[in-house]
Amino acid sequence: MELKVDAHLWCLGSYSERYVPQGYYDDMSLEKKLDIFSKIEGLTGLVVFYPTDPLPADPDRLIRLLENYNLKVSVMEPEVWSDRKWRNGAFSTTDPGIRKEAIKRLKESIDLGKALKADSVLLWPAHDGFD
Repeated sequence: MELKVDAHLWCLGSYSERYVPQGYYDDMSLEKKLDIFSKIEGLTGLVVFYPTDPLPADPDRLIRLLENYNLKVSVMEPEVWSDRKWRNGAFSTTDPGIRKEAIKRLKESIDLGKALKADSVLLWPAHDGFD
């Protein structure tokens, strides 16, 4: 069995949290993060959150950027938890407009995942339906 290892950019983030909102570390440039990932033995994939900031939204440009570091998009994931608008859930909210926006984001991330030739799409609802 071939083991596939991936990571997302937040793994090398500032690690902000409610007690230290500015983070425990200085943030690194995108290039520095990708360079570090490229040197981790066995790591070949990047989890890309949609929307893709700070990564390029253009699929061809993103593929070329990652190829420079011998990486590829392994997982596409719609980000439906960190914005205040998702506070009552994205898919489980009783607000039909918010739910519609979450579904739209999921569908767009699936389309982008196809364009990026991602291995999979991951729907992580985080605190959806909990808080």
